[in-house]
This record gives sequence, structure tokens and C-alpha cells, in this order.
Amino acid sequence: QDEILERAGFDAGCETAKSYSFIGAKWQNFPITYSILDNMPANFVNDVKSAIGAWEEIHSINIFLEVEIAKQPELVIQYHIPEHEGAVAETYFGPDFQLSDLYITTAEVTLNSHLSFENIEFSCEIVSIDYRGPFDLQAVIVHELGHVLGLDHTVDDFATMFRFYNGSFQKTLSQGEIDGFYDLYNLH
Repeated sequence: QDEILERAGFDAGCETAKSYSFIGAKWQNFPITYSILDNMPANFVNDVKSAIGAWEEIHSINIFLEVEIAKQPELVIQYHIPEHEGAVAETYFGPDFQLSDLYITTAEVTLNSHLSFENIEFSCEIVSIDYRGPFDLQAVIVHELGHVLGLDHTVDDFATMFRFYNGSFQKTLSQGEIDGFYDLYNLH
């Protein structure tokens, strides 16, 4: 598994989290079809695809497959105002989805269009609790895709799935996120 961690950008001196938790549901099949809506600024699209790549690199299966919006993708990624004021980004599941459901069938990731995002150089530094941005776009999307895949927040500050944006190091996956994905989808 060391080779998997190396490919995923894991750095034992930085993102050291080993814990994970689940939302209570998962996808029945891969790949998950997705579309990035046209309202996403063009300079953000590569960072979104890099975030998808961070998850794709941890296993040989194809987790995501980009399709045209007309093909009704299972996952939509957009740039808009989320439901909860002040949220950096949010993940929503299908309209009738309950967290006790067995399978996820549709999801939406919304980046807060009122906040400032950019691609920030990788750093192990944790930002202050009252950090106002800019936020590393790739780190935020990697986190939200963790929710899309069925992972919940963790209490470890050095995890991508920590409840709050903590810094650009969250653009890589910790051992916890990788183990959580493997356990949830029985990939051992």
C-alpha cells in the first residue's frame, strides 16, 4: 500500500490522519458519471479534475467518468451559493436521499461562488480558525468528493475529511481516507 500512498501524494510528515467515518451509504457501481457545469470558471476546471485524480490514483478501478450534462450524470459539480451561508462548499445527495439509505444514486457538489478560490502551493501549515480565504480549490473538492464517495468528517486536524478547511495539504489523501474508501467498498 506504500506505492498507492506515494501515487496519491501521501506525505507521512504532513497528512498523517489514520481515522475515518462513513455517512451510512455508498455507491452501488463505479464509475460515477459526472459533469462540471458551465458556470464553473474555466481556470478552476483543471483543479477540479486534479481533485478527481487524487481519488482515482488510490485504486486501479475507474471511480469517475466525465459525461455531458445532457446525459444526466450521477454527480454534478457547480459554482453557486450553497444552502448554508458561509459554507466553503457543500455536497448534496438526491432529493429523496436519507442517510440510512443503502446506496447513493445522485450527488451534487457546490462551491461557494461568493468566496475566493485558487490553486495554493502545497504546504503542511494549518491555517487559523478564522481564515477567510483564498481557499485551495483542489483541497476543497478532494474533501467534497470524499463525501460523495460516502466518507464523513473526521476529528483529525491533519485529514482531508476534517470538518473545516485547514490548509492546502488537504489536496492529498491521508491514510485514513484511503483506508476508509477501501473498507467501504471492500477493496482489500
